[in-house]
Formats: sequence, C-alpha cells, structure tokens
Amino acid sequence: SLAGDADDSDTPPENLEFAKVDGPDWLTVASSGDFSGTPGQDDIGLNIWTVSVSDGAGVDQAQLEITVFQPPGLVHHWPFLETSGTTAVDVVGGFDGNLLNFDDPPGTDSGWTGNGLQFDGDNDRIVGIEGAVSPAGYTISAWVTPDSFGGENWIIVQRDGSGDRSQWGFRQNGRINGGKNDFEGLGTTNLEIGAEQFVAFTYDGLDTIRGYLNGEEEYSRGGNSYSPGFDSIPNTIGAFPDDNFNFDGLIRDLRIYDTALPQPEIQALFAAGPTGSEPPAVVITDLSHNSDSGEIRISWESNEGLLYNLRGETDPSAAEPLDWPI
Repeated sequence: SLAGDADDSDTPPENLEFAKVDGPDWLTVASSGDFSGTPGQDDIGLNIWTVSVSDGAGVDQAQLEITVFQPPGLVHHWPFLETSGTTAVDVVGGFDGNLLNFDDPPGTDSGWTGNGLQFDGDNDRIVGIEGAVSPAGYTISAWVTPDSFGGENWIIVQRDGSGDRSQWGFRQNGRINGGKNDFEGLGTTNLEIGAEQFVAFTYDGLDTIRGYLNGEEEYSRGGNSYSPGFDSIPNTIGAFPDDNFNFDGLIRDLRIYDTALPQPEIQALFAAGPTGSEPPAVVITDLSHNSDSGEIRISWESNEGLLYNLRGETDPSAAEPLDWPI
C-alpha cells in the first residue's frame, strides 16, 4: 500500500485518495492507496508508473518503479498467443520456432487462434529449437486440448544423431509419457478429448523422471541417468522431426525450465492457469454470522498454489479496512 508514504499536514491519512495516472496495464491502484496486479512475461524488467494523491483541494504526483524478475529456472517459453505469421516466439530464451505445413494444403487454417496453436495431427509441426532441454535437469510443462489420440502423439521431441531420442507427450491413447527411448515413464490416466488439461514432465539431473497431470503425479521412475539428445537435427514441437506421431489438438503456454520443479510448484502452475487466462473465480461455499458473538464464518473453494486476501470493513470512513492474507 502507498497509504503510509503520503503525508498532508491538514488531512488525516485515511482521507487521502490515490489514483493511477499512467503505467503498465497489469498494475491497479485503489483509492485507498492499495496497489495490486499480476505481471506477465512481457512485463519482466523495469516498470515505471505514476500515481496521484489528493486531499480534495490539491493534487500531487509521484513516479514509482517496480522491477519484475524472471521466474527462477525458466529458460524457454512459447505462450503461442500470436494471431498470424510463421514464427512461434520464445519470449524468454530466444529459441523462436518455425511453423511448418500449417497452411498445407493452401487455404487451410494457419493454426493460430490468438489463445494457443492448433495442430492438425497430420503434418503440422514447429522446428528450429535445437538443444532446448538441459541434460542437467528440466521441467517441461504445457496446456493441451487434444482432439484425438493415436498410438503416440508428441508435444516436444529432442534427439541426437545416433538415434537416441527424448520425447514428451502421449502414448496408448492419451497417457502421458516422457523420457528417453530406453528410460521413460508412462502415466495411468487417459487424457480427456476436447478438454484443456495441464501436463508436466521433470528430470532431476541425477536418476529420476516424473510426470504430472493437472498437478498430480502420474508416474515416478528412478535408478537411471540420461542426457537428452543434442545435435543438428531440428528438435520439434508437435511431432517427430521426420513428421510422424503428430499431435492433434491445441497447445498453449509451453515452458521449459532448467531444473526439476517440485510438485508444489507444478501445482502452482496448474492453479495459475495458462498465460493470458483470467485467474479462477472464487466460489463462496458458506457465509454465516453469529449475532451473539459477532463471529463471521466464510468458506470458499481454494486452489492449490494461489494466495487469497480477505478484506473486511463496516464503515469506510471510520478506519482503514482490515486485510488478512491467507
């Protein structure tokens, strides 16, 4: 809050009114001086904003700065929020991918929806991201909406010239599968056709791989170490490099970290939703008031990994509202 940073000799602090004059869209300022917001990937770095404060008779302004830091470990991020073109931008690592066959045959859809990239399951794929996955450990995550499944359907594939390969996607009609061809894990749950779901794959850099569906662990396999393949063969998104085992459906918010995120952080990614989406609505399940004790009880459905702030006030002119971070 900015309330404690403004001073007026003839006006109580609670009677000062604040307002945002300019600055990043993600940041909001309440009249009480409280400010909040969730920055996106494009907001990483220095954010400059101007706020005004008024006592009802005069107004003053101040310019403030907020620095947004890159999330630890995130090395590549393809939000897939473009609406046209043949380039999928990596907004973190600069490994921009080239779209192949999204307009084949001519006149077909480009694949861009403005909120993800639609793969046709036939020959659509993205190339040009050699060596994106680190052998020292990784997390790969994505939001997917499958339209159909075959024997194998891949989100991303990395391979070396000897034929060794690492791949992360689906086998056996939609069960998550990740790892190398001689050391991989297979989930037990078939993904639902037509529904958006969150998948994640990790390797700790030592000997254990894990796979997650909607934040819950689907498999864990240890006792072997491996290095994802690296060479000049184009790594691909949405298919194998030789254009088979294609993914059919929508992919968005594909991320690669250079470390194995623990399950609580995987669940936090799931709870936050894909880049560009609104936070989940808060559903109040119970609200009761005991007139004798003055006690108020509030219950709601909480989402793993999200921070809630409960605010209460009876008479705004009497005192500042009470806040309880939860």
